Amino acid sequence: MILDNTTDVLQFKLGSSITTSQLDFVVSYNTISSTSVTPAKLTGVSNNGTAVTLMSSPSASQQNLLKSASIYNRDTTNKTVLILYYNGTTTTQIFNAVLAPSDVLKYTLEKGWETFDSKGSKKFLSIRGVNNAIRRMPALRPSAITGVNTLTSGTTFITYMGKADKAYTSITFLFKVTTLASTITWAEAGVVTNNRFIELGFYERKGYTDISAVINTTGIKTVTVPVSGINAGDELCFTIGCSAIVPVIIRSCTITDEYARYLQSVSGRLSLLPCWQNTTDLTTSPIMFAWQAT
Repeated sequence: MILDNTTDVLQFKLGSSITTSQLDFVVSYNTISSTSVTPAKLTGVSNNGTAVTLMSSPSASQQNLLKSASIYNRDTTNKTVLILYYNGTTTTQIFNAVLAPSDVLKYTLEKGWETFDSKGSKKFLSIRGVNNAIRRMPALRPSAITGVNTLTSGTTFITYMGKADKAYTSITFLFKVTTLASTITWAEAGVVTNNRFIELGFYERKGYTDISAVINTTGIKTVTVPVSGINAGDELCFTIGCSAIVPVIIRSCTITDEYARYLQSVSGRLSLLPCWQNTTDLTTSPIMFAWQAT
């Protein structure tokens, strides 16, 4: 997760007051400027239902990149931990977990938020932490596809997929079209890699396909993108965009705002963008797409 505005703050609070002891936390992050990367850390304890800062706002022209975080429940009862993003005006809950006594909630760049029990065993996997060749998101059922994104004409949207566990030759995506596009000039879906910092927006195209004949009707859709040059460990992103008089509205899995920083956009179409750096972060309508690779 990255904070790139002087009003952005990452916080956490408890769902209820403690019984005997506040929860401990340790956070490690990098402050990034145009000329340097400076490591920093923050330690402290919770304050019942009052929000406590995990990562503070960056200075102007800087970004704070969360590297790791650990919240330890040393209370004697279960505690709900709420991870919050505050933009200076609005507070958004981006993750929550119930920690039993001695449980730990951890965040890493590689695996996102995960919880561990008192013996150090992982209690569940975050979506980002799954490294199988095939990823299917349980929420992606026709009755439960609630994440909505209206594509802006002339813009390509980029959303994080996860890490490749091997070389791929094609990737198939699943989503739902609820409002069809009309008078389409172009429409494309594709795959790009980002092997530096996913937040900083260095992208390289690995494949794309025309979807003009897909988004001009409504319903559940599958799109297969032929790809090349993808290797195990590559950070992958799905792209979708169109230029149309009436842009398409698509639905897929909703994701928490923690992942909204992995929904970005760039002006133009993927087939004309072999690589690029500058993107725009989107914090509205964050969605993730189910995909399967071969």
